[in-house]
Amino acid sequence: MAIKGYVDGVIGGSVLGWAHDPDRPGERIELEIRVDDALIGRCVADLDREDLTRAGIGDGRHGFRLPLAAPLTPGRHRIVVEAPAAQAVLPLARDHFADQAAVTLTIEPLAPQRGPSEPVQGLGGWLFPGTSPERFERALGRRPLPPRRLEELVGALRTRHERLAALGVDYLVVTLPDKACVYAEHLPAGMTAAFESRPGAQLARALRAAPRLRSLDLLTTLRDARGDGRVYARTGAELTWPGAFHAYRAIVKELALRGVTGEPMPVGRLARGALVPVGDGGEREPDLDREQLQGGPVDGPRALVLHDGSGERLLPFMGEHFSLLDVLATTGLLLADVTRGEYAVVIEIVADGGTFF
Repeated sequence: MAIKGYVDGVIGGSVLGWAHDPDRPGERIELEIRVDDALIGRCVADLDREDLTRAGIGDGRHGFRLPLAAPLTPGRHRIVVEAPAAQAVLPLARDHFADQAAVTLTIEPLAPQRGPSEPVQGLGGWLFPGTSPERFERALGRRPLPPRRLEELVGALRTRHERLAALGVDYLVVTLPDKACVYAEHLPAGMTAAFESRPGAQLARALRAAPRLRSLDLLTTLRDARGDGRVYARTGAELTWPGAFHAYRAIVKELALRGVTGEPMPVGRLARGALVPVGDGGEREPDLDREQLQGGPVDGPRALVLHDGSGERLLPFMGEHFSLLDVLATTGLLLADVTRGEYAVVIEIVADGGTFF
């Protein structure tokens, strides 16, 4: 998809322009519009424009207009109009227009872009681990999944669920939020998280129509658990042991409601040992005391855990709950490898900023 078009500017309190795919002249382009890196809304380029008709651009119905919530303040503003399905950003028209003479529009970054592995420096000494800028924006909900990508994911999950259900195996999809959403108040000044647009929240909404398949989003669990201590290290990338323990309890509670497992371990079973270094800023936290945690043989169900690297710290607790715990450090279950009676449940743990989305 090679998108053609321009952003004409901000006119009458709205962002205006046009977008057209010459290879698919009858298709209407879905757009996301940001002002100064904040998502202001989405629209479809389907408005009739006489200038496009005269120029022979499709059928002329390729214009868009999206109102701003408030007038732009005097100064320089970054306007980004993106077609997510094509990963294309529309350029500003050479003769673009702004409502106010004191407003300057640009599509260039207002600040230097950070590198692919450079951590984001937050408030109060917090560090948010380095990842690609695109994934970080997605994890924060500032770059929602395109509708087509979301449909593909839902279709794949439904196929896995139906196949596993036919084998008598329960299936649970767990979404782990990014540290930056759990501790959004420590993000740099001016940077915000859009919780409802995170991949985990989008997926949960999309699965509501499925009769039995739904996902477990751990954002509320982890934000509530902060009262018991940090659930992510201040300068590290991983969950702390208390954070992993609360996440484990939420997963097992969900499975208990389905009749797959019994109750999770009580909070008092979390035993921590000597301090060990974590993160990049000399921070230390108590290590997990595995000797105190172990309670002997477990007469529980058999489980398979799939994760994209984000579920590592949950595994010791899982191992105490299931009689057999097989782990694959990947997502995308190979259904042919699962046989009837082999497992009671398959648990797939994916991260908002991970490779699954």
